[in-house]
Amino acid sequence: MEEIPALDSNKKQIQGLQLSVIVPAYNVSEYLKKCVKSLLNQDLSEYEYEIIIINDGSTDDTEKVALELSRKYSQVHVYTKKNEGLSLTRNYGIERAVGRYIMFIDADDYVLENCYGHICSEMDTNHLDILALNYNYVDDYGKGCRNPYFRRMAKNKSAVLSGRDYILTNFFAPMVWANVYRKDWLISNDLYMLPIGHEDEEFTPRAIYLSRRIKFIPLAFYQYVQHENSYMARYRESNFFDMIKAMESLNKFKKSIHISSDKEIKDFFDNRIGKMCLMIFKRSIREEYPIQKKLLDAMQGAGLLPLRIKPSSFYSRFFNWNPILFARYYSLLKKRRCRI
Repeated sequence: MEEIPALDSNKKQIQGLQLSVIVPAYNVSEYLKKCVKSLLNQDLSEYEYEIIIINDGSTDDTEKVALELSRKYSQVHVYTKKNEGLSLTRNYGIERAVGRYIMFIDADDYVLENCYGHICSEMDTNHLDILALNYNYVDDYGKGCRNPYFRRMAKNKSAVLSGRDYILTNFFAPMVWANVYRKDWLISNDLYMLPIGHEDEEFTPRAIYLSRRIKFIPLAFYQYVQHENSYMARYRESNFFDMIKAMESLNKFKKSIHISSDKEIKDFFDNRIGKMCLMIFKRSIREEYPIQKKLLDAMQGAGLLPLRIKPSSFYSRFFNWNPILFARYYSLLKKRRCRI
């Protein structure tokens, strides 16, 4: 599919924009207008920020909706490209962004009104590489849902920290859209996303660690919509192996930064990688995918075994001792709980 740039080529000539909001869009025609309307209902002028909608080869009316919005609002720019997936579409947006700061939003979510000014002020005043935000889970009707990160995130004090100190709090959301990033810092550190699923789980710890100045504020700006048919409800088989690839990359990053003398950071990465591997292994059993042997082979090939979780748990010790026996035990435990 031929790339289609923004309708008004003069739009992208604007320099000195504060913020670029990147919106990857694939078959989201029914949600896109609500998402973009929330991005327009903000306290920056149309000359201070841009909304970059990237149609990732949609087969519905996503492109049509996006172009209609671009005709109506000067800060909305639209690109259409062949379908490549979320990671490469986000990278595509980074390369075309003009703003000093970058945010991401998924096209089926939305944000609170009149928050951009505060966000940009925090970035400017504190000379931040990353500003971390809180967020809400909502259903299709806007009703709040349980957010497993909200209270954990709120434990972060609103102080400027180094990436090392921040990551060791272990109270951060891995989703790319939960943070605001300084663009020139992203580029100078070659911070792009892997072309796999679960790229957030690899990208976010890497980005946080490399940041020199990061701050959390409790503003629940982002509204994450859990649709009834949400992708998060059930993994596809490929998702399990994508997570292993993400953890393999994170493990390589850990080795590349030469942290042998920093035991706390080494333990952080080992724990995060080990817990994610154990999580997907257990989830494959709960969701009745008969792929445990394949997962173990993939983990072994990626150099992720044995799991290096500290302090170790009963599950992690059992898994390291005999993962096949652990799989049988966990399957029986799941079935027993279902009968109760």
